[in-house]
Amino acid sequence: MRDLKILTTKMESEWIALLDRIPEDLRDIHFHPSYMSIYEQVYDIKALLFVFTANNNTIIQPLMIRNIPDHLQFKDATSVYGYGGPILLDSSLPDSYGELISDYSFSLKEWFDQKIFVGSVLNYLFYELSLEPQKFFRY
Repeated sequence: MRDLKILTTKMESEWIALLDRIPEDLRDIHFHPSYMSIYEQVYDIKALLFVFTANNNTIIQPLMIRNIPDHLQFKDATSVYGYGGPILLDSSLPDSYGELISDYSFSLKEWFDQKIFVGSVLNYLFYELSLEPQKFFRY
């Protein structure tokens, strides 16, 4: 079973509860709802945290949703300044991490398609929390 849940910065306690699953020395300000809300206020964008769960694995990714000037029915998505995820909250990558990442990407694309997104710039660099900070996995 897979599930994609979307949190807004107004859902701060639920958002922070997910961030608390990241070891303290690996937490990044770019993931925090307070940091994201600055962009909402200054740049008139919508900051969201995408929370994907499948087979007891959870992936989170904060994204800024922007209107396309002169075409307000269209939107795009991008990471906030700096590294924006996605990040796997579990202690290690599952054996089927390729399938997990594929399912996550598909769910995100479905959501984008429903909301009439014309583009997104996403960093698909997954980080395994049990490893040293410099060790990453690319999909």
